Amino acid sequence: MTSVDHDTTSAWLTPYRPLFFEMLAGITRIRDDCVLLSDSSRGLLTEVNLKSETEQFSKSYSVNDYADVSSICYADGKLYSTYQNKVYVANYHETDDRLKNTLLLTVRDRGDLTGIAVTEQTIYLTTDQQLILACDRQTESITEIGTTPGKGIDDLCYFNGDLFVVDSKEQTVYCFDLETNTIIYEILTPFDNPTGITAVYSTKAKQEVLYVAYSRPSFEVYDTGDSEFQLQIQTHYGSEREWTVADNFIYPLVYKLDEAHKTVLSNGVLVEMYYVEKLYALPEVADAHPSVENLEWKISLPMNSDRQHLVSLEKIGGFDMAIEEIAEEEHRKVAVFSIPKLDLHSERRIFGWKATVHMFGIRHCLAQETARELTEDERLQFSRYLKNEDQLDMDRESVQKAAKDAVQHLKGSDRHNIIKKAEAIRDYIYEKITYRMDSYSDGTADVLR
Repeated sequence: MTSVDHDTTSAWLTPYRPLFFEMLAGITRIRDDCVLLSDSSRGLLTEVNLKSETEQFSKSYSVNDYADVSSICYADGKLYSTYQNKVYVANYHETDDRLKNTLLLTVRDRGDLTGIAVTEQTIYLTTDQQLILACDRQTESITEIGTTPGKGIDDLCYFNGDLFVVDSKEQTVYCFDLETNTIIYEILTPFDNPTGITAVYSTKAKQEVLYVAYSRPSFEVYDTGDSEFQLQIQTHYGSEREWTVADNFIYPLVYKLDEAHKTVLSNGVLVEMYYVEKLYALPEVADAHPSVENLEWKISLPMNSDRQHLVSLEKIGGFDMAIEEIAEEEHRKVAVFSIPKLDLHSERRIFGWKATVHMFGIRHCLAQETARELTEDERLQFSRYLKNEDQLDMDRESVQKAAKDAVQHLKGSDRHNIIKKAEAIRDYIYEKITYRMDSYSDGTADVLR
């Protein structure tokens, strides 16, 4: 297993947005520093030079051949594409001026195809039934080699001997081991709604890099064309919640597998954050207490964890700042400000900290087969995470019934497997609930109702 080193200052960690694309669905390597992109809405194809960040396409083709195509893959001078339950192929040699699709393969009784990856001996396919298939290129025999745990399988690619499977709903890339035919780890993508993936050598990164394609809801601002200059915003949902405007781009997927901590970190970013207090007493407080002395003020600090690291910290304001550790709160550190004396009538003071934090996406490598129920001692140890807070509605009959309904299909030892139960509840939510961003928040019972 290999991964790209994390470096948030690298110039090659930049997105590229293809021109005139409406729904970026496919991406595949053509050669070093060059990928081919497909637009499933318009049937467009374009080559993107990752080094110069320019695009061109000189071949002629029928847009009908690539409209509604779910995935593309280039291999050995040929361009493979998937449409419904069929695989098509076209010659992509430099001497061929026109792409001509021919039917290569029909996959029956396994749903529609969502992704394709081609090696010397095998064509790998994913379907909307979460199946991973292997088709022998000589015999055309098809074998089911595995399934994926997600709900929105979109594409896959062959990279370093493994298959990397993109799931748009989970915002996740699954690494599928072809020796064991199992998912061995997961990578969180930095953006939502990934639709395609490929591996391509980048001269900027000086190594082979995974590039992920994204097509996600967006909006645009445009001039109405009226005599008076006027701008309007086109939202990203239509009358039936279909996207009317999409943000289409490709971006490197940078990740690191930490086997010791059983985590996978992805696409680190540097975040600068501030926490500042202003001492400004209300008149009635200042009248009752004209001054304060020996005041100590504590402010929590960003913690070091598996997914983030505190790079730098400096104080803001003129008060002395010390660092204190609170052992009983998982060794949480706080900034302690000492305020010797303050005239509340006349003094206005600010104090706080500025921090730089290196943050990553994180996925934990959970071994489902070793999961078990919590013991009573563990329940007490973690009880603070199980408190029924406002709007969780854990004591409501409808919420408890929904939880029981979600896990009722589990059999045998799975009924006592915490991860299996959590996944069952997740799947129940996916099936029953559609997410929408509002300016208010409903409680769990209201959402279920």
